[in-house]
Amino acid sequence: MKRTEKMHLINNLKAVIAFLVGLHLVVSYLTKALPFGLELSLVNHPIIWTLWAYIGLPVALIVFAYGLFKLIGMERLERIIDKMM
Repeated sequence: MKRTEKMHLINNLKAVIAFLVGLHLVVSYLTKALPFGLELSLVNHPIIWTLWAYIGLPVALIVFAYGLFKLIGMERLERIIDKMM
């Protein structure tokens, strides 16, 4: 396997991982739970819950969008958006 093919596969793998982690973060935020199975009570850990409440959604959307753009590609995404308009 050539070096460029390996790099292409690695980049696709990173894009899929970023997309899935972003999706997990968005779902965790919308269900009002901490991500990755963290079970911390609001009473004992208010700072963590406050941080998650204010910066959770922007971070989740950025990671999700990054993975989506890297996975699909910007040109293909622009064509999809143009067809939808």
